[in-house]
Amino acid sequence: MSSRETSDIGGPPGFHRDLLRFSPGATILVDREGTIVAANTIAGRLLLSDPEGLKGKAIKNLIPERVQETWSQVFSRCFGDPEDWPLGEAFDLCLRQADSSEFAVTISLQPWPQETPTLVVAWVQDTSQHYEIEKALRDSEKRFRIAAEHTADAIQEINFETDELKLSDEVDKLMGYSPGGFPRTLSGWLDHIHPEDQDRVRAEFQQFTESGAEKWKFSYRMRAADGSYHYWLDHGTVTESSEDGQILRGVGAAQDITESVLRERELQKALAEPRRSVCPVRTSIFRRSSAGTSTTRTS
Repeated sequence: MSSRETSDIGGPPGFHRDLLRFSPGATILVDREGTIVAANTIAGRLLLSDPEGLKGKAIKNLIPERVQETWSQVFSRCFGDPEDWPLGEAFDLCLRQADSSEFAVTISLQPWPQETPTLVVAWVQDTSQHYEIEKALRDSEKRFRIAAEHTADAIQEINFETDELKLSDEVDKLMGYSPGGFPRTLSGWLDHIHPEDQDRVRAEFQQFTESGAEKWKFSYRMRAADGSYHYWLDHGTVTESSEDGQILRGVGAAQDITESVLRERELQKALAEPRRSVCPVRTSIFRRSSAGTSTTRTS
């Protein structure tokens, strides 16, 4: 066997050698005592170690202390009941690289041979990027919720290509819908606008999409779950456009301005009514009696 072949497979003979050579991912062989018997090149790259250098080390040395108990429980169960061990069962763990940095992984274990196992085959998948993406999404959603709480009644993320409309959860509560009950599509949103406002808003919306403008602002009445209508002020900004200028995505904020509209109407109504004096006007009628004296009646 050539030195290159030995390096690629970690040096074990027979079945072990072929398993490591043809495994598509990072693979580590561990004996009953928890000692690494062999590892392939992919595992070495993942752990920033030479596969040969991993041989003879305790697998626990690669596992942070806080998750060693999880590893021990699964590892013992794998040897303890090999015939009932489900093929491909995986669990989440952390591993430690040669430079002491840690990263998230998913590990699948398989006892070998299954009847009377002397080894465990561990297939390791790096999931650190996946968790980073999940964390970024959680952070993004957190910012989304905070913005919704402090800047408007409904924060919108619009995908103009797919008609998808992402809304903050507050809009369901505000409009009397069960969670997720309010439309989460742009077309559904437009369909809930008051019939008397429909044509105007759709025309304004079309004009906006064709104009190449970066910001929009509309006002309209939106239907609630009980059939009543709320007055909304809707404004937003385009966040992505195609090379030919077509709007792809945007972020907006809709605010319920019903109370403001009603107060303004009441004020206008009051101003339109005839003015009344705070004090009633008193009128006096003078009459002269037959005796020549004058009397006064006030009303």
